[in-house]
Amino acid sequence: MARFFDPQIEQLVIVIAGIGKSGTEAAAEFVTDKEALRTWIEALPERDHENVEIVLSTDLIEGRHGPPHVIASDSW
Repeated sequence: MARFFDPQIEQLVIVIAGIGKSGTEAAAEFVTDKEALRTWIEALPERDHENVEIVLSTDLIEGRHGPPHVIASDSW
């Protein structure tokens, strides 16, 4: 998942993608879960967070994704 400001269109852009259908579904679940986002945002150091990139992971069990969790992130 990434969120960044594109100066060409003067708007924020959000990219949500995963490896395969299950990865994309897990990423979409994360960015639409207010509690998951709140917990992650509260853990960030105090600074401007207009641009953000998050790497998520999930387990696949019998072809279905489990809950997504953050394994790396950066903001600038």
